[in-house]
This record gives sequence, C-alpha cells and structure tokens, in this order.
Amino acid sequence: MKFLSRVVPCLPFCAVVLFSCAPHTAVVPVGQQPPAAAASRTYSYAPDPYPERVKTLVFTTIAPEFLADSAEYFARNGIDGFMVADIMHNWDSDIWKQPTTFTPDEPAGRVVGEGNPLFQICKRMNERCRAAGMSSNSIKVAFYRPLPDWFDDAAWDSICENFRQCAIFARDAGFAGVALDIEYIYPTYELTYEAYLREGYPRDLLPHQARQRGYEIMSAMISEFPDMVNWHLPETVWTYGPLGVQLFAGMVDALAETDAPGGIHMCVENMYNVTDPERILNNALSIDLAVRKALYQSRDKRAFEYWMRRGSIATGMWPLGYYRMIMDASGRFTGYSGKAETFGDRIVGSYADKSANYPPAEFRRQYAAVRQISREYAWIYGHGPVFWRMSETARRRYHAAYNDTLPTDVNLEAYLAVLREKPVITDSAFAARAELVRNRCPVVFPGTPPRWWVVGPFPCRQNEFSVVYPPERGVDLTAVYSAYDGFDVPGGELRWKRVDLDATGFVDLKEIVSGQDSVLAYSVAWVEVPTATHAELRVGSNDYVAVFVNGREVFRSTRGRVALRDENVIPVQLTPGWSEIMVKCGNVRRAWGFYFRVTDENGNEVPGLRWVEP
Repeated sequence: MKFLSRVVPCLPFCAVVLFSCAPHTAVVPVGQQPPAAAASRTYSYAPDPYPERVKTLVFTTIAPEFLADSAEYFARNGIDGFMVADIMHNWDSDIWKQPTTFTPDEPAGRVVGEGNPLFQICKRMNERCRAAGMSSNSIKVAFYRPLPDWFDDAAWDSICENFRQCAIFARDAGFAGVALDIEYIYPTYELTYEAYLREGYPRDLLPHQARQRGYEIMSAMISEFPDMVNWHLPETVWTYGPLGVQLFAGMVDALAETDAPGGIHMCVENMYNVTDPERILNNALSIDLAVRKALYQSRDKRAFEYWMRRGSIATGMWPLGYYRMIMDASGRFTGYSGKAETFGDRIVGSYADKSANYPPAEFRRQYAAVRQISREYAWIYGHGPVFWRMSETARRRYHAAYNDTLPTDVNLEAYLAVLREKPVITDSAFAARAELVRNRCPVVFPGTPPRWWVVGPFPCRQNEFSVVYPPERGVDLTAVYSAYDGFDVPGGELRWKRVDLDATGFVDLKEIVSGQDSVLAYSVAWVEVPTATHAELRVGSNDYVAVFVNGREVFRSTRGRVALRDENVIPVQLTPGWSEIMVKCGNVRRAWGFYFRVTDENGNEVPGLRWVEP
C-alpha cells in the first residue's frame, strides 16, 4: 500500500498498472448488476463452447496403480488430472527412497531412476492416463514440518536437492508438473514467529531471504524440468504473512527468468463451499489483484509481467467429503465425526463420511462459475477417496487405505454428470464480468473511497469486539492513544494515519496496522451528498465488522470469514451534507481487512455523492 502510493501517486495510473488488458477494451463497472445471493437467483446453463480451455483437477490421495487401471473411467467423467499425494510427502522426503506407501513390500534402500518400483508404477499410470485423454497429473508436495532456518545454507541446499530430484522423477515418469502445498506451517511466515524474536536475529533480512529461498527451490526444479506446470496451494498472498508472500514471489522470479512455459497457478481454497457465482468471481479477482500487487511492489517488472502472461487463479471446490468437530461438555475437542444422522456423535475420523457438503444443483452452479472465471484450471478438493469405492480385495492389491473401501455419496453420479457436462452460466451480464476477470481487463468499483483514516490495533480476544474503545465514542484525528499491553506499536502510541487506497479498494489492515491476531482497528471516511439520498453501503470483511453512519451502528457481523466485495448490502438514508462513515474491523487470525463502497441500489455511482476530507 505505502509502496504503491509512493511510486504511483494517483489512482488512475495505479489502475492502469494493475489491470493490464488488450488495447481498446472497454472499462466496465463490475457493480452494474447487484450481486444476488445464490439461493435467491436462478441461473441457466449451457455446455461450455470451449470445453478444452479449462482443465479440471482433483486433489487427493489415490493409489497410482488404481489410477492407472481407472484412467478411462476418470477421463470419461470429466477429470483431467490428479494432484497425487504421497509420492513425495514432504519437503524433506527423498522421492527415490523405498519402501513407500504404495510399494510397502520393497526392501529398504534408495533406488534412483528407471529401476525404482514407485517410478515404474507412476510412469505406467501416466502413460495410461494420457492415452485416456488425462494429461495433467502432478506430484503433490507439502510443507508439513517447519522449514529449516532461512539462513541455514547447508539445510537449504539439501531442500533444493530434494526438489531437483522430485522434478527429475516427475519429468521422467510423465507427470505434467508439481503441486506445492505450503499452508501447514503458516505461523512461520509471520515476522512475529517466536524463533525470529530472539535477540540478535536478523529479522530485517527475512523477507529478502525468504524470496531467495523460493527462487532457489523453483530454480532447482526447472533446471531439470523446464516445461513443468507449477500449482501453488493455497492463496498465499491473501492468507499468509510476508515470508509466505516472498517465498511465492521468489518462485515467480525463477520462472520469469527463463520465461518457463508451464506457468504458475494459484489454487484457491477459501471458496471451497461457496456456490454463489458473484462471490466466486469477486474472490478470484481480489486474489489475482493481490498477486499483481505483491509482484509489482517488488519493483521486479519481469516477475509481474510473467504472472500476467502465464499465471492464473484456479478456484477450488469441495462438494464431497464431510466432517465435523466433536466437543465434550467443557468445550474440549475430542475428535471428528461425520453427519449426525449417520454417525451420531461417534468419533470416526475426518475421512469416514464421503457424503455431500452441498447438493448437485449447487455444485453445478459453482462449477459453471469457476469454469467461466478460470484461465486454465479448476480443481476439486477430494477429502479422501470421495469419487470411488474399492472392494477389500482391491484395497489390498493397490495398497490403498481403509477409507477407499467406504461407501460414496448416494448421489455421486449426479456430481459426475456435472463434470461431464462442463457447464457455463448463460446469463449475459455474468458472462461479461467473468470474461473481464478472466482476461484481466480494467474493472472499476463505483463508490469506493479513495482513502481512509485508520487507527489501531486494539485488543479483540474472544468477546472483545463488543468493547467500545475511544475512537468509537467520537473521532478526533489529533488524538493519541496509549498502546495496549502485548502489542508491538512503535513508540507505544496509537495515532490516526491517512491511508490512500490502490486500485483494488481493499483496506489491508494487516499491512497498515498490525500482523498480529486477535486485534481490531477503526477506519473513518467522510461522504457528502447535496440532498437526502437513499444509498447502499456494501461491505465485505475479514473477519468481524461493524459499520457506523454518523455514530449510529447500521450493521454488525461477528463471524470469521473471508473478505468478499459487496458480501453485505446495507440500505441507508444519507442526510444532506457530510456524513461520517466508520468501519470497525476485527481480526481472528492471519488475513485482515475489508472492502467498502457506497452505491445506488444497482451498485452504480450515487449521483452527486463525493468523498471529502475533514
């Protein structure tokens, strides 16, 4: 935010930088059609006229021999590839080491190359998949355990060698590329991580070092597999701390250096159970803009341009595979169960219930929207083996898990029918907006304030969002508040600061105020209308939010959620003259901030409305 306001001093130029598009493309306001809740709107569908444009992937653990024998079945049902788990389990795994989950009877040892039993199985699997028309299998590698210290060169040399060997295995076994899942160690991406706070630790060098390590990992892989496709999970720039962002940016640096043709595709997880097309569209746009902003801020034009040419957002869906947490009478977590009508409150594990999270009709709506918005890939999170059921004999033969033998959802065929159909939404307004997002054309959001005044952080643990802190009693931009215990605030004082927004319109409180969890901040802006005016306040927040107009609360949400533009629409009557708009926004953990704009009932500019300064 600060970088963009310094380098790009005015919003119109910023918009040009962030929204690249083909020449002569019209700038179309996204808000011209009010986003309707999916449940209250009927969509019509048609088969995608370009069905091969978007490939559909499934993220799951699947036995490679079973996939080889079932390739025609999966291809026939609209699946273009699997992100295959347990080939290389973790960043510190040796991909050539035997035995493995899928070759448990092999003698212990390291077998490199064509003689490796797992390699032979995977090569045969990919050959059969390609023959069936399924060409986008990848090796899924996770960061399950914390990485070594960012400054430990010897340890990072070992990591890079592991990934170089992974790329060799993937290339020679016929995989399309590698899917890298970095979410599990998210606390280590924050500069406030405990290990970085010890005296003398070079915290100021950490962002540069994380970017360098991302560059080294990716360079090691593409040195062996230049054409590999890179999938990155999840939406790092949106969800995690600055080191996660820099790790990702370093990977893009390496790909941009050689203009690697496979590209890098950010696999979004925060829309798993969202089936409203407008919310899916807004989220994809927001994350794409966040990636562009992160790369643009780095002053690396090459990385930014590479993302624009070869990067994409791939939205994830979670239609099948249900679980819920079970708590005892004291509120203590005791384990996982499935749906109550099937399992009661028995602890059966999180993979025992393969039933649906939402019905086939909602999946059709979700999948159609995702296909229209995506540039190259859509993907499904398979929470366990939700698309098949094995016999016990088959399970033993394929060295699969017990969950592979459990029953699938009774309506599985209806979900597969959606995948076979490859639908798109026929609504012309939605199709036009989807094309704008997909092609990265300029879009505008009428009624977005150009700037806010912001102060924080204030405590927001448990029920503290209801606490009335001094700014809520009256705004005084000259006021100085004492910092609260446990908060890292320069000088120990909280002061209001003016924040100019970039073209995304997102108020990134994690960047502006604090990277800490369990905090809140106040943001204030002023609007003027010439006459009494009916308007709509449109807000989306991560997490809690309360909106005040001239000191009167008009909206409140106290649930953890993803910030989605226009998620809540609040009708208000603005009085002639100035009105003060205050947004109180609280953070549960990680990403923190909000979208806000004032529009007419159709999401367009309010005639005569202007944003003013105190």
